[in-house]
Amino acid sequence: GHFGILLNKYATKALSVGFGSGETTACFALHDLEKADCAEIAPEIVELSLKYFRHINLGDRLNEEVNVIFMDAKNYIHLTDEKYDAILNDSIHPRTFAENASLYTKEYYQSASDHLEEHGLFLSWIPTHNVESSEVLNSIIGTMFDVFPYVTIWYLTPTPSLYFLVVGSQEPQYFSPKHIEDELKKPGVSESLSLININNSLDIMSCYIGDKNDIKRNIKSYEVNSDYWPFIEFSTNYDWAGDGAFMNFINDLRSDSVYQHIDWDGFNQEQKQQWIAKFEKLYDASTYLLATNGTSDTIQKIKYCQQGLEILPNNPALLSEKFRSEQNALNKVGKFIDENTPNTALMVSDQLLQIDPNSAIAWTIRSEALENMDELFQATQAVQNAIKYGPDIPDVHMQAANMFDENAEYNKAIEEFQKALELGKYDMYFSSLKRMRLLNAMAGTYDKIGDITKAKELFKEALELAKSTRQEDIAESIKKKIESLK
Repeated sequence: GHFGILLNKYATKALSVGFGSGETTACFALHDLEKADCAEIAPEIVELSLKYFRHINLGDRLNEEVNVIFMDAKNYIHLTDEKYDAILNDSIHPRTFAENASLYTKEYYQSASDHLEEHGLFLSWIPTHNVESSEVLNSIIGTMFDVFPYVTIWYLTPTPSLYFLVVGSQEPQYFSPKHIEDELKKPGVSESLSLININNSLDIMSCYIGDKNDIKRNIKSYEVNSDYWPFIEFSTNYDWAGDGAFMNFINDLRSDSVYQHIDWDGFNQEQKQQWIAKFEKLYDASTYLLATNGTSDTIQKIKYCQQGLEILPNNPALLSEKFRSEQNALNKVGKFIDENTPNTALMVSDQLLQIDPNSAIAWTIRSEALENMDELFQATQAVQNAIKYGPDIPDVHMQAANMFDENAEYNKAIEEFQKALELGKYDMYFSSLKRMRLLNAMAGTYDKIGDITKAKELFKEALELAKSTRQEDIAESIKKKIESLK
């Protein structure tokens, strides 16, 4: 929702095609536009979104901030007299949802172009989940070539995702770091974008992948998708491109042509040189971030992140991707422990510690594996290292509690369980399943010190979570524990 405004310093009027959860229009509103419109074909979508997604949309302020037009977007854009600085095609998957393919036709693109102001941009999000065959993707992008003389491709590099953005225009595209920085100063804009690790103009420009010249090196031929030749909708090729295909496309396309599209207005020579120096580092580090989305190997993802962090040690995007991958490794290792194969878990911890000796998650994995092997002294040492490197990670304190429990230091174990519970409130990776396991273990510790009332309370809470997460075997085990308490 922010991109149409951030990429066009002349933007004062914007149109969103599709309401969805309403977050896009909420982003529009943060930029104090003269006009913010949204074309939505189904009134029920808006009604339900305002009921269930009020935390991310405008809620009761919607009609004050945005003009919602309940109409098929293709007809609206064809018939309206309005012109916009940015039209954001947010209809997403062109084949999974009925009629969406009509919003990827030459005629639709032409109508959108006819309703752009001077310097206007048409932006279309393209999905990559269930990655389409290359001929379908080529048709979507290539059809824009037939309408827009200037096309660029963007990808949410700071938070690798399942979508990329194609931007078309009738005039050369230039993007202003000064304009972006000014927009980020508006109330709420910076806070909103920080959720996807975008904090400045450098991060926005790191999303640039390539322009029409770069694209043409990769797309040699394509079928024009038209109302009269609806190639995308009726293509019989349903062979998905497969894992990694999209990232191969992005990596092949990515170039440093970004420097040809920067509007330096508002920057003096010194500021320009400083910006370029910082961007060069970010560009190099982002290469590793992009690589993480091109592999399903968790260890390799972590290795790429660490390589990127050697260039930019405190980059939020790399840090969050590394932590997310480490959490995946921790979850997988839990299965090894459950299957009584701790040597495999120990091997994973060794691999992770070779990449980063200061990884709290790697030390936690090591402690779990050693505990399962009855190497309690070494397991305790490992968890101490985990606390040293990750004092704010709930999983670390949960494992520390387990070790205190194993060593019959029950009061210390309860303290660590409570720390983990408190930290888990603010940790997106601390799932209901993890909370259930923590409560179950903590209840057992209270049972050992003779506090039956507290143990029952925690077991019952754990039982409800076990039921809600469909952990039937664990739920049955907890029931038996409750029945056995006197």
